[in-house]
Amino acid sequence: MTPGAHTVILSILDLNDNIYDTAVFADALRTSNESAATCVRGSQTIGPGLAITGPGPGFTSRSRFPTLTGTAGNAPGDDPTVTVRIFNGADTSGALVTPLSAPRNGAAWSVRPTTPIPAGTYTAQASQKGANGGIGVSAPVTFSIVQPGDRDLDGILDDEDDLDGSKPPVPGKSVVVRVVSGAVLIRFPAGKGPRGVTGFVPLKGSANVPVGSQLDTAKGRVALSSAADTGGKKTQKADFYDGVFQVKQSVPRKKPKKAKALITDLVLKGEPSRSQCAAPKGARSAGADKKKGPKAVLGQLWGSGKGKFRTDGKYSSATVRGTIWLVQDRCEGTLTKVSRGTVEVADFQRNRTVSVTAGHTYLARAARNK
Repeated sequence: MTPGAHTVILSILDLNDNIYDTAVFADALRTSNESAATCVRGSQTIGPGLAITGPGPGFTSRSRFPTLTGTAGNAPGDDPTVTVRIFNGADTSGALVTPLSAPRNGAAWSVRPTTPIPAGTYTAQASQKGANGGIGVSAPVTFSIVQPGDRDLDGILDDEDDLDGSKPPVPGKSVVVRVVSGAVLIRFPAGKGPRGVTGFVPLKGSANVPVGSQLDTAKGRVALSSAADTGGKKTQKADFYDGVFQVKQSVPRKKPKKAKALITDLVLKGEPSRSQCAAPKGARSAGADKKKGPKAVLGQLWGSGKGKFRTDGKYSSATVRGTIWLVQDRCEGTLTKVSRGTVEVADFQRNRTVSVTAGHTYLARAARNK
């Protein structure tokens, strides 16, 4: 290179990925015979240093919602948010699949897609704006996603299934419920449901849920499987519909050496109100309004299946072993109706048990006010 005036050109360009790249072209350089000590040494950082720490290169995810983690610039003025772009294919030249925004926590960040990413090969790259306006870019990381399975065969893939219905019921602790038809709601016991879930929420597919959960089947039907004995190897199953109930199952404090049969209780929910149970007056007393008066229905539940189940109303309980039955709480008492089989009804007020066969009903009357 001959002595003389030369020029260094710094070019900033964009390779269609919305991230500015840099390249230096030496058109001409000034040469000098001066001592090297007089030259300015070092470099100017144009953006914060970034890295993707997870997933690692070549990682295969069985979730369509892979969590991406990494490190970021943490100097004063560095952007508190890291942008993560996921591209289709083995490098960043592929189509942009989704941009993600990851809030920075100190020098660390983490982000998870909110929509599923189909199975395939992808490349992720992170970027962050620095205090001086420069943009730092991480090295790209290529990973793969495979289609997740469906362990409980309920039509909900495992990476979106928070309540795995493939797990068997545990005596006194959990039951398995599967939506058969319609809309079913569930309310979990305090502190035992998915994090952040409160009140009644829709139930989908099949789920292993804790004992104490409440199910609203007023507009749907569920198949419920519970442990049949303390051993936990045998199960019993029945369908329940057209009512709101709470699932309970009591077990001995000390597990017996020999398996002992267990009863699964379905406790009706619904309390009478003074206006609902008040006797109609005038023309309405002829039965024109069935929502009020002694026969007003406060809560009910239909059951159909095999096993030792007990439907608990306010004034009686019905124990079955394979039948179709209805238990209905009314202002006047608890009515049990049997469509198939035989039901043993325990009348709480009269302290007696009555066998009710198919085609018959029994009313356990409410206590009279003295």
